[in-house]
Amino acid sequence: MRRNKAKRNPGGIKQAGALVLSSLSPVQQRMIILADLASRWEAAAGKTLAKRTRPVSFEDGILVVTAETPAFAQEIRMRGASLAKRITRDWGLDVNGVEARVGRVPAKKGNARSAGIREHSRLRPGRQMVEEARKRVALSMENGETAEALARLMALYKTRFRENGTNGRERESRG
Repeated sequence: MRRNKAKRNPGGIKQAGALVLSSLSPVQQRMIILADLASRWEAAAGKTLAKRTRPVSFEDGILVVTAETPAFAQEIRMRGASLAKRITRDWGLDVNGVEARVGRVPAKKGNARSAGIREHSRLRPGRQMVEEARKRVALSMENGETAEALARLMALYKTRFRENGTNGRERESRG
């Protein structure tokens, strides 16, 4: 059976991404952008530096990067201004400076199974959340399948990252 290949529309993907980001709080937006930066750190820092360093947080306009050794931390400090400019330009994160810390560099995240997450611990948004997101998305998306997928994604993010920026499970276990 022959598959029907749809033409890719990069503009539509960018619009969908902008729609998802606009539905999140500023804290959540920064968390998403930082996660994207961490997943594509090699593009920002270069192959050699990316193997031994990792962005870990963004605090008051300062990108905090963990390096395996003092030598790699020094390299991050020396390249701080150019890294900040590149990240601001390519990711839209307003980086005023880069701080390097020596420590254990977190491993790149794999899929849920390789990380040891059990099947039943995955988050699933409620139907009402998905329906609310679907109504919002329907106004700006023509493709029904894409709108449905985006609505589920938006509901999942709202479930995972509560308004105060905490993990939904952490919030439930505290209160």
